[in-house]
Amino acid sequence: MAKRRGDKEYVFKPPKFDRVEYIKSELENMRVSFVSLIYGFLTAVLTVILYGYFGESTAFFGLIASLSIKYIYPYIFDTSKFEKKHWAGNFFMVLITWLAIATLLLNPPFNDYIPPEIKDFQVSYYSGNGTVNCNEVQPGIFTVDAGNSLRFNVTVYDNSRVKSVAYSITDIRGGGNTTSGSMIQFGDTSLWYVNSTSIENNPLISGREYYFNVTASDIFGNDNTFTGHIVVNS
Repeated sequence: MAKRRGDKEYVFKPPKFDRVEYIKSELENMRVSFVSLIYGFLTAVLTVILYGYFGESTAFFGLIASLSIKYIYPYIFDTSKFEKKHWAGNFFMVLITWLAIATLLLNPPFNDYIPPEIKDFQVSYYSGNGTVNCNEVQPGIFTVDAGNSLRFNVTVYDNSRVKSVAYSITDIRGGGNTTSGSMIQFGDTSLWYVNSTSIENNPLISGREYYFNVTASDIFGNDNTFTGHIVVNS
């Protein structure tokens, strides 16, 4: 088609690239990102400090800190040119930094807030044919025939490391005498035991009843106690 007289040909002219302004903008974005990283890190440290007092409720700290940048950053930066992508990017930067650092610091080897787990508690005695497990008539309640000497085995698991396992046995029908001591770890395993030679009033007297407690402690001071009952058959 022939061009009509008077028509002007359109020529695209790219906008002038302001290199100085671009560098300033990128440096400002880097500064905002760095502050978001530091803010997320400090929030994580505060979360770890307060976790011992408020527990799992500190899980909201990261979200609160991420949302608060909308109100804090205008006092630090010129946010008039911030677009939604800038706010979203820094929101997730604070949140993810908080989550990563808090998760790291709340777990071993830095911290451990979960008590040891006591499992597979067994009461046994020696007979001519070897070791015999006592009858567990109900969870935590064991029966044993008179004249036997007891042995206790327990398996203890922990996120960090078990520091000690202690026991106490109270003769509730024999004057309330209590025997207590430390259980022995079997090598480097999770098994702890106490021999009958450490327990008073052995062999067991007919008709007696005993309450026992086993308390496991880890290196961070977390404790867990298992309580049971032993009935000596008449």
